[in-house]
Amino acid sequence: MTGMRGKKGPWKGVVLGMNVALQILQKKRLVLKASGKTFFLVGLLVLASVLVFYPIPVTASISTLTIRPNAAGTFSRWVPVGDSPNYKCVDEEIRDGDVTYVRDTVGKRSDSYNLQDHTTQTGNISNVRAVAWAYDAAGPENLHLTVVIGGMQYLGAKQILTGSYAQYTENWAQNPATGANWTWSNIDALEAGIYTIPTGKWTGDVHVTQLYVEVTYTVAHDVAIISVAPSPTKVNPGQLVNITVVAENQGSATETFNVTAYYDNTPIGKKTVSGLAAGARTSINFSWSTTGTAEGKYVVKAIADAVPGEVDIADNNYVDGTVTIITPTVSIYPASIIVPPPNITQAFDINITISDVVNLYSWQAGLVFNPNVLEALSFMEGPFLRQGGRTIFINGTIDNMAGVITYYACSLTGNVLGVTGNGTLGIITFRVKYYGNSTLHLADVILLDSTSTETPRNLVDGEVYVKIPGDVNGDGIVDASDLFYLGKAYGSDQSMSNWNPDCDFNGDYKVDASDLLDLNKNYPLFLDLNVDTTATETSVIIETGKADELI
Repeated sequence: MTGMRGKKGPWKGVVLGMNVALQILQKKRLVLKASGKTFFLVGLLVLASVLVFYPIPVTASISTLTIRPNAAGTFSRWVPVGDSPNYKCVDEEIRDGDVTYVRDTVGKRSDSYNLQDHTTQTGNISNVRAVAWAYDAAGPENLHLTVVIGGMQYLGAKQILTGSYAQYTENWAQNPATGANWTWSNIDALEAGIYTIPTGKWTGDVHVTQLYVEVTYTVAHDVAIISVAPSPTKVNPGQLVNITVVAENQGSATETFNVTAYYDNTPIGKKTVSGLAAGARTSINFSWSTTGTAEGKYVVKAIADAVPGEVDIADNNYVDGTVTIITPTVSIYPASIIVPPPNITQAFDINITISDVVNLYSWQAGLVFNPNVLEALSFMEGPFLRQGGRTIFINGTIDNMAGVITYYACSLTGNVLGVTGNGTLGIITFRVKYYGNSTLHLADVILLDSTSTETPRNLVDGEVYVKIPGDVNGDGIVDASDLFYLGKAYGSDQSMSNWNPDCDFNGDYKVDASDLLDLNKNYPLFLDLNVDTTATETSVIIETGKADELI
């Protein structure tokens, strides 16, 4: 028996361990003559030395395949007795002596036989052993056991025959034709046979009643996960994560085993890998629906169940990367706007923006505002969705009497993926009508991904404050505090260190008597900033299903 080699290096195996045991026993042979207790203690010492210094890897098991003649081979020079052709005289599992046998009475004669093929066996072949039961009824003469490879005969050692049936063997640890390790294809093409040679002048009558070959091989059981690849690695709640797991059979036997994918320690699913050949790899695909999974960052891993006889299970568990679940946010940008005194020619833009979205294919949005302070002039498509290809933009309705914008929508077209990231969905232009404040309240916002799945979202409203001339600090009151700030900046322009643009009420880039006059006109004045006549979302009639019709 030869040593076994696993993935972690050479192992000496049982035989070397037993050799050490025998050496110790030989050195301690006088002690063995002592009492039974002494013998028991010495036995424990020997056993411990074997276990500590010569571990046995149970990931591998040694098996033997016996194959017998099943057809005539390259050489057929012996005489069949009791059956025909020659191979039928030596193929029995239970030898029958001189009932059936092959016979050589001449000498220097070869006989060879084709052998059975292997079936499902796998593993590394460590030895091929030819076995024959033979005797010389007249000699003694000599016998060589042989293997025939590609028509060429390779002789084993010369063995002197006895006068009664006995077993004769020959071992080939490697293929004698190549000098390399045996392969299973070598075994399937192998012939085994016999060859006689005289001791001197031939006087023999050699009988062979049985011949077979034993193939010793090592079967290693070892499966592993070698990669785990989630895609995408960032999703919105409810979206799918595709996980590709690659499993490998690193042993020498065909294996069937289960593979389970996880996020953190929660199973995603289990699948069976069936009949994975030695050295082969296979991909297993899992689909993780994040519906109901809390926002956060999750570790993705896969575990292959250990197969019978496997000890190296460290590589059955593979962790690779994280998946982040995050809810996208739709916001008004800028979130807070302070507008100078009203001017019918003055307009400003606000953006409806989105962040942390994944695979956005379509969107719909509306807005509620204070119609006493602002007038909506237009709603234009932003550039974000156009990154994914051609888009369709649906113009909704602007109602400046009620302060409501409804049913503006946009969608990609065709069989394409949605857009991922941050950007601007739409741009709304307002005109200032009067002093006061207005909440810019997002309403009727719907996000759909490329699978038509609605994506949850957070909404962040904005605010616009139209300042009263003279209200420097923006608290809605023109009082002594504002006069204080004006006094500090009085007589300044943009080039001076005491310049304060909030004191430039008329926008001429200097703080002077004109600005003081504006403050004086409104001094003292209190504007109730808590009164916002903006229509509430509940006052907007939203028809069920309208979003689907637009998108």
